[in-house]
Amino acid sequence: MTIVRVITPTSTFYPQITQQQEDQTIRSMVIYLNTSTNCNLQYFRTNQRTIVFSSWSNILFFISGTNESVYYLRFRLQLIREIAVFLFGLKFAEIMSSNTISVGHVNIFSTYVDAFLKLTETDFKSQLAIISHESSFSETSRSLSEVVPTSKVPSDLQLVECIIFRDNKIIARLVRPGPPPICYIDIFLLSLYARIEYPEPNSIDHNNDDDDDDIEMNHDVVNFDPNYVNKLSPPSVQHRAGFLSLNSLPQQCSIASTRLGKNSPYVALFVTQDPRASEKRDVIMNILGLIANAMDESAKIPASISFSSPGLVYFLVVSRTNGECWEFETSSDPKSHEITEKLFKTMKNKSLEALMNGQTTLMWKDTHFLFSYMLKFINSHGQIIIPNNRIKLQPFSDDYNISYSEIGADAFPNENNLHIFEIYSIFLGTIPPKIAYNENSQLFIDVLKLRPSPLSFGMMQKSNSSDRNNLLGIRGLKASRLNNSQSSVNVPNPRLLPKVNNLKQQKIGSLVRPRPIS
Repeated sequence: MTIVRVITPTSTFYPQITQQQEDQTIRSMVIYLNTSTNCNLQYFRTNQRTIVFSSWSNILFFISGTNESVYYLRFRLQLIREIAVFLFGLKFAEIMSSNTISVGHVNIFSTYVDAFLKLTETDFKSQLAIISHESSFSETSRSLSEVVPTSKVPSDLQLVECIIFRDNKIIARLVRPGPPPICYIDIFLLSLYARIEYPEPNSIDHNNDDDDDDIEMNHDVVNFDPNYVNKLSPPSVQHRAGFLSLNSLPQQCSIASTRLGKNSPYVALFVTQDPRASEKRDVIMNILGLIANAMDESAKIPASISFSSPGLVYFLVVSRTNGECWEFETSSDPKSHEITEKLFKTMKNKSLEALMNGQTTLMWKDTHFLFSYMLKFINSHGQIIIPNNRIKLQPFSDDYNISYSEIGADAFPNENNLHIFEIYSIFLGTIPPKIAYNENSQLFIDVLKLRPSPLSFGMMQKSNSSDRNNLLGIRGLKASRLNNSQSSVNVPNPRLLPKVNNLKQQKIGSLVRPRPIS
């Protein structure tokens, strides 16, 4: 069981029902230890629990869990803080520490944190802020963008992005040309927003009279209906405000959202920077109506793509730049999927430890399986580039977070528009680590070729690199044990879809100083 506390100088902001005096004692104790002993106490362990805490803007964020690493718990604290920023902006401390705290602010923050904790109990990818994407995501996004090009959206709306969800998976994304897409943490927060505002039918509390309109969710379902989207009484489109990190700083955005039909499982979030977006409801409704109509044609499942890799059980590629996710399982059996989910759950602690220890590759085994974690960087020219040096990380402190953009900036200070990927894979334990590493690298190339990103992150270019099998043994399974050659590997152009050349393996070993908190 996870325990979370958010304690301000005057009260406990989360949870709503708690022992206020005890929480203030905890806060005072942490302050005393850090000031009187001149130390930077960030966590401690008991026989069964690990307790991690951090102070941001004089507010103590506290979390404890069993059988969880310090790095993972710290990442969870970071996400809880990001919830506060999403809801209240960078002035969250003023709102949460006010002598006259708004009950509405407490309630909305509690709703989001409760939903976050519940989600991460059952969806193990969400524990790492990974949101699943439908297998047809690339095709659907491209098809949708041809019918509803974002370049035609009125410029005064200042479109950021439009995201389509179904059953808490991302079906499609439309981005405006030019600026980079929304970052992975904001994608995670927007998915949490969609989950809260548009719950699945089996999660609705039918004892609540306010949910009478939703009790029919299993009946009379229309997936896509522009007339429903454009309905005015009561309005189908609702508007909310949220703070998203655009150009590395939280900025207030308007989120227009709706189901795309009566009781539809499809939910659209239309995000703009226009502070008066709610006054342009008619324009936004018309655009969302066009999207609903286009989705009726776009939401077609393409022929599945299979990968032949001996001993592969599970393969996941996630963009830590824009939150895209490509996921493949070798078995479609529900029981096998359940086992795979539980296996992936075990990867979070070691993968975050590898990240924070400066490793871009880590493999480990148990009795039956071989697990692999890899970090990949692609520059603006579409080349896979490898860090030359391993970065010595600063210790945890209140002023630092886990930031993949800072990882890239530290590893490649002269690179702009760097795209960062993580690769998680599970093989049968009989597969040698060297073979698994080789397969991971090739599958990564294949995924980006066969499921190219509909979002812009630089042109993918064909490489003249060969000698894919130029590997040293990876017995220690650490990045520092790979060879020291230096060059780059190119990824195929998704538009031209050229033949993929063999990979050349190079030195891997770098990583991460978390970003400063503004």
